[in-house]
Amino acid sequence: PNHSTYYERRQKKRIDKIIRVVTRSFFLLIGIPIFIIGGLALFFYVSSSLKDHSIQKRAEEGDASAQYELGMRYERELQRGREIPQDGKEAVKWFRLAAEQGHAHAQSNMGSRFYEGRDVTQNKKEALNLFKLSAENGIVTSQLYLGWMYYQGMETQKDDLKAFKWWQLAA
Repeated sequence: PNHSTYYERRQKKRIDKIIRVVTRSFFLLIGIPIFIIGGLALFFYVSSSLKDHSIQKRAEEGDASAQYELGMRYERELQRGREIPQDGKEAVKWFRLAAEQGHAHAQSNMGSRFYEGRDVTQNKKEALNLFKLSAENGIVTSQLYLGWMYYQGMETQKDDLKAFKWWQLAA
């Protein structure tokens, strides 16, 4: 009986040692990488917040690309992975500023808004002017709208040749 108790204690010590080694190994293999990944996630979250702030700042300083990007974020309810309130009026504000500086995508976006009356008063004459500006800079959506407006004679004289020209460029 004495011998089996000694053997049982020894076996228990071995099992305890194995459990300690496995626990430490688990921490080294799983715990440390999780800690590192958590740190990286925090780093990217903070740096994306700084980048968001940077875009806002650049937009306010008159950078047309940043103004367009900010407009897109308000339009799509997304700001670097975090939801922001969708705000069509705020989007229009930034698109309009970028369009006034000649940003072709912003001109196209504002053109479609005026065409449809989305977040602005519908104004197809203004849409036509914006589509012309952005279509000349190769924006396919504007080329398609412009072709349609010439084909229909919307706010311009009906002109099938101009319509075909813009549709061909868009193709």
